[in-house]
Amino acid sequence: MRIFYVALFLSVITAVVACAGGNKIKVAAQKNGVAKTDSTLWNQLNDDDRALLVVGLEDGSDGACANAIAGGAASADIVISCPRYSKNYGTYVSGISDFYAKYPAAAVVPVGLVITCLSDTPLQSCEKISKQASVFK
Repeated sequence: MRIFYVALFLSVITAVVACAGGNKIKVAAQKNGVAKTDSTLWNQLNDDDRALLVVGLEDGSDGACANAIAGGAASADIVISCPRYSKNYGTYVSGISDFYAKYPAAAVVPVGLVITCLSDTPLQSCEKISKQASVFK
C-alpha cells in the first residue's frame, strides 16, 4: 500500500509541473532563488495561480489512479485507494493555506501531499501528515 501511495504522489507531482500552476511555481522559485519549502512557494502564488495548481493536483491524482487501475496494480495483495475531490477549488486553496499556517513546522511537506488530507477520502489526517514533516527535510 505504501509503495502505491508513493507512486501516486510522484505521479501527482509530475502532473503539477506540467500544469500552468506548476510552471508559475518554477518561475517563482527561480525568481527568488530556490525556495526552501513548498509553503514558501505556495505563499508566493496569488489565488488564481493556487487554484490552477489545485486543478493540476486533482487531474494528476485522477490520472495516476486511472493508470494504476488500468495497469493492473490492484490485486488481492494491493488495494488502491484513490482520493476524491468534490469540493470547489477555493475550498482546497484555503485548506492548503490553513495547513501551512496551522503547522509551520510542516512547511516542507509537498503541496501534493497536503491536498490528499483535504480529500473526501483522506488516507491520513492533515495532523498526521504534519507530524511526518521530518521525512521531507
